[in-house]
Amino acid sequence: MTQAKKATIVGFQREQGFGRVAIDGEGELPFDAVVAQPPPEKLVAGTEVNVELGPSRIPGKQKVVKLWIGDAPP
Repeated sequence: MTQAKKATIVGFQREQGFGRVAIDGEGELPFDAVVAQPPPEKLVAGTEVNVELGPSRIPGKQKVVKLWIGDAPP
């Protein structure tokens, strides 16, 4: 299992179903609403979250595969 990483939501486009998180010390990555445990109304800029990363379809890149608020993953 991959280690959880601390991140902050940069923005979330509810209509499009995706957003961006800034991962501490690693930069920004996009995320899809289907990987987010919290409801869309809690996905606001500045919210501290935890993320789990996994391989992207693009070779050598990573993507957010889980996103949750709090200490315990969903």
